[in-house]
Amino acid sequence: MKLSKFLSCFFFSCFLSVNVYAQETYTMENTKLVKGIRYDMQNRPLNGIVNVYYKTGELLLEMPYINGKANGIARGYRPNGSLFQEIRFKDSKEIKRHIYPLDKKFIS
Repeated sequence: MKLSKFLSCFFFSCFLSVNVYAQETYTMENTKLVKGIRYDMQNRPLNGIVNVYYKTGELLLEMPYINGKANGIARGYRPNGSLFQEIRFKDSKEIKRHIYPLDKKFIS
């Protein structure tokens, strides 16, 4: 029983120590890149998703940002909406890339 209470307290304290960021959605037109940091129009580092669109209006790219740097998995899409690639970023550096051909088989 003591172990159970300890583990519950431990996991709860870990949960409280995690930074939580509001997810806002931006476009390239309402952001700017200055010295490797992407800012919103109020000069605040981005915390959210930047969406890039094809000229026809379909989603081309979703890029997650934390404190103005690309962090997380960016997803690129074909004009038909199918997933083309996923790129993992850490502090705006590419860590890993996965490309998906039209038949959806996985290529690394």
